[in-house]
Amino acid sequence: MKFLKRNKLLNEVIITGAFIYICILFVEAIRYEGFTEFLPFKFTIFEILKNYFLAISFLLIIEYFVSYELPNNYLFARLFGLFVMITFTLVAFNLFSKTWIFSDKLAINLIYIVSIVYGCIASYYITTIKLKRSLLIGVLNYIIIAAIFVIFTFNSPGGYIFT
Repeated sequence: MKFLKRNKLLNEVIITGAFIYICILFVEAIRYEGFTEFLPFKFTIFEILKNYFLAISFLLIIEYFVSYELPNNYLFARLFGLFVMITFTLVAFNLFSKTWIFSDKLAINLIYIVSIVYGCIASYYITTIKLKRSLLIGVLNYIIIAAIFVIFTFNSPGGYIFT
């Protein structure tokens, strides 16, 4: 375990990635219990992206209350990691949409895990960069992303990622 304490990137990927994945599984589990207003309620690519957003939101809340040493650009870094997860998931589903990917639960979980790893790595590297006004940028990005998810949850336009 000394290796994990010294290697912050590996610590970020393993611990944070595992937490995000557990949050995604938790959101998927409670969506069948009747909490379907904002929680994902059907299996579409958009709902998978909503899983990522909710997991990152849980992570942000918990880490703000638990951790006392957060970098200044922490919120922006987490949201950049979310953007990487969303982008990787969209690319993966577009590349493999005509193959085995939609029918195999193992492949979908593999996409979850790989996108979470990429998102955690991107988030870690963003935390090492000094950015001015990163908290303001992070808050604005979070509000924009949340608004997009709320709007498209209640007014989904149809199309590939919504059906």
